[in-house]
Amino acid sequence: MLDQGQLSDAGRSFKAVFKEGLRKRDETWRMLASPETARAKSVTQQWMGPAGTVEEWVGDRPMEKFRGYAFTLENKKWANGIKVAVTDLEDDVLGHYRPAIMQAAENFELHRLKLAFQLVSNGFAATDGLAYDGQYLFDNDHVDDEEDPQTNVGSAVFSTAGLDTGIKAMGMITDSKGDFLSLQPTHLFAPIALRATVLKVLGNAFVLEDSSANDASVALENYNRGVVTPILVPWLDQYSTTAWYLADLSKQLKPLRYQSRVEPQWQALDRPDSDYVFETDEVRYGGRARYNLGYGHWQMIWGSTGS
Repeated sequence: MLDQGQLSDAGRSFKAVFKEGLRKRDETWRMLASPETARAKSVTQQWMGPAGTVEEWVGDRPMEKFRGYAFTLENKKWANGIKVAVTDLEDDVLGHYRPAIMQAAENFELHRLKLAFQLVSNGFAATDGLAYDGQYLFDNDHVDDEEDPQTNVGSAVFSTAGLDTGIKAMGMITDSKGDFLSLQPTHLFAPIALRATVLKVLGNAFVLEDSSANDASVALENYNRGVVTPILVPWLDQYSTTAWYLADLSKQLKPLRYQSRVEPQWQALDRPDSDYVFETDEVRYGGRARYNLGYGHWQMIWGSTGS
């Protein structure tokens, strides 16, 4: 007969495995997102414009003000679960469930990875909402104040020339006072479909350039070799096999925001006298969390449809 002591022991063992699985963090999506701790159902932030631009102090101290852009991100609730047969608990074969529980924990990381690149992929349209300035994440008329419209979107196919275009475009982005933000892409995010091209453009020591003098090709040193860190993301293939993205992840501001209300935690429905256990001869366990990802600062990422 299964008793509460056996269930408590099993619950502690499963919880330890779940926590172990949570330690396997995926840094890909975390690089893209500024972390925030939510204290309520949703969080509203304001964009301040150029954050503390250094100016000559003449008269009153130079100060910045909030530009009036407010963007709200609401937490969402997420969960997964597994069923464990009471007979397995009685027979002490819990080791069979260890891989499943470990994967249940790791799936929260995979889920946030999926959310992050779903946002990026949908940044050319309003599928996942708008950036803080009311424009698409990737758009050609971003305006923070009274400045001229700025762009962080292109259509070049991924190639040496396309990469040059994106790097130059990011470098020209300024704050609302016209000062360059000194953006230099650190990472390239691309679908698996572009793997061969990415390896050629960023990995080859030499590239071939046509020579009109003799209708031959001349081998030139590849100046783009290693200029950015390439990351191939299968989630991107689900939305487009041609779109690619450059991001400057060296700055404090990030292109996405990660808002956490409750980090993944282990739960159990494991009272031996519960109606569920009585009716099904099973015990339920699972993970629960409250979080969400949303758009952050469009300046930190540049996207091309590759069309």
